[in-house]
Formats: sequence, structure tokens, C-alpha cells
Amino acid sequence: MQKKKHSEHIACVPSHLFRKRENGVQDFELRGEDVVFAQRATLEGNPEYRQILPVVVFVYDGLVWAYRREKTSGESRLVGKVSVSAGGHIDLEDAVFEQSVLNVDLTLKQALERELSEEILLTSKVKKVEVFDKVIAADITPVDRDHFAIVNIYHLDGDGVASNEEQLKGLGFIDPKVLLDPDSGYSVEVWSQMICRFLLDK
Repeated sequence: MQKKKHSEHIACVPSHLFRKRENGVQDFELRGEDVVFAQRATLEGNPEYRQILPVVVFVYDGLVWAYRREKTSGESRLVGKVSVSAGGHIDLEDAVFEQSVLNVDLTLKQALERELSEEILLTSKVKKVEVFDKVIAADITPVDRDHFAIVNIYHLDGDGVASNEEQLKGLGFIDPKVLLDPDSGYSVEVWSQMICRFLLDK
């Protein structure tokens, strides 16, 4: 039996945990007691929960790796959009339990490594990992309202990054300023716009 890209049950947390967000971001520590695994079909468009997405942004020499979601993309609402973050949902199979208690750090690590192995071909080495001090929990689009992102920045020693999936068309490393330029022709996702602004503000 062929394995589905995302298993039926995925991780989420109650939406009320993000009541203190400002401009789509919030200080937030993911706790095991807040995590719920539920059927993905029941979570789409459900205002009671936000799905957890650990993602990675690849940075090299002041540039950020970007890709465009093609028509075969798994998330139909983002087709044609440009993104700078790779990663995805936490499947039930990613969950790591210790004495029946969810180990959040190991679960996030497992989910991120699985997603990257499916989506990305990485030949450069990671020099440093930086984690955003806030999570992204925006409300601008329906996709934003369904999810929140835990963002990791991978600083690389080269430009060895490529897409491993045909629905993700790699665009190479691009200056964040160019991605944010309305005249550049790039239709950039909300989260990716926020990440580019964060990178430029550093």
C-alpha cells in the first residue's frame, strides 16, 4: 500500500492559545499537553484549532532559497505562490512518546527531518541553525488561519539546495528585497513575506 504524503491524523493546538498575537506573530512555547492529534479533514477551516507546521528557511550569503508551488501542489489554495519555507505537518507517526508523555522537541525534529527528506535535496552543509523567537500565526488568508509556523533558519555554507518534488519548482537563492518588491513579479505567500522582512530587519 502506497504511503500517503500526510497521514490522516495530524498535530494541532487550540486556537485560543494565540489570542495575544500582534501583527501575525506571538511569543509561544509549544507544550505537549496542548497538542492534539485529529483528522486533517476536520481541521481544515476549523477555527477552533491551528495545525502545527515546523518549517525551515535556507539562507546563504544574504540570499534566501525560494520555490513556486505548481498546479499539482498538495495545498491547492497556495498554487502559483512563491514560498521560502520548506516543511509541513506533524503526522501521528512522527510523535515521540516517553513514558506516555509527548516529547515535543523530538517530535518536531522527527517531523521536520521527514518532511525535508521528502521535499528537499540538500548538498550544502548547515553552519548554524537559528530559531525564530516568535511563531507565525497570521490571519490574512484561510490557509494562514488554519496553521501556525515554528520557523527555523538554516545558514548554509553554499547554494546546494534543490526541490525533490515536481510540484515545488525551485527558483534558487534570491534577495529578500527582490521577493518583497511588488514589481518583481513574484507572488509571495504571506508567511514568506513576513520571513523576508524578518531577515532584512536582522
